[in-house]
Amino acid sequence: MNIINVFMCLRNNEDTIINTFKLLNDIEVLHNEYKFRYYIYENDSTDTTKSIIIDFFKNHSGTCIFETLNKKQWGNTRDIDRVFDMSIYRNKMKSLCKNFKNSEFSIILDSNITFKNNILQQMIEILKDNDTIHMVTPFGFVKYRPKLYYDTFALDLDSSIKGTNLQKIKHEIKSNNLIELKSGFAGFVLIRTKTLQKCSWKCNSVGSEHNEFCKEVSKYGKIICASHIKVCWKK
Repeated sequence: MNIINVFMCLRNNEDTIINTFKLLNDIEVLHNEYKFRYYIYENDSTDTTKSIIIDFFKNHSGTCIFETLNKKQWGNTRDIDRVFDMSIYRNKMKSLCKNFKNSEFSIILDSNITFKNNILQQMIEILKDNDTIHMVTPFGFVKYRPKLYYDTFALDLDSSIKGTNLQKIKHEIKSNNLIELKSGFAGFVLIRTKTLQKCSWKCNSVGSEHNEFCKEVSKYGKIICASHIKVCWKK
């Protein structure tokens, strides 16, 4: 059976992670042709996140690790120290998967978003329809602001229009549902597993750990924002 790997970094997520796990369960029910394996890295939680993860793994396959590092918990900031820490966490998350065989697609997921249960099917269809695309991101917005792209730290794209990346993507969406990115994340990524296996997160730029990761992904294929696929962030 083909495997879908799901990768997550968690910390103090008790207010959102139960709902995230429920949404993932709904996706599993819809896609019983796949086996789902979860790889979850957690550090320094002071709430019930660890116990929620432990309960989740009673009925799900994969690996989790808990670490006490006494590291700062970062908010929304472009601080280079945040990029450094998050790059370490993401690479530890990926390293939990020891076998990438029998997996065509992998998910990289944040916990503080909500999404529809057809999101995986929509993303798989995009990758299967075009083998030059290797990674798909959604359009992420904050509740009550559905037309405004939210995850701007990781966002980078070329466009004929001059301005910020936010202005560029707003312009591109008017004429195209699939927008090629230099970098993007928006909380729920579907990536070809063979590409994920070759890539890692590096601390080379202020903004987001995903920018350097996307540079590596781009060596193998295109990164696309599917603007018709929506996720909602809890700010």
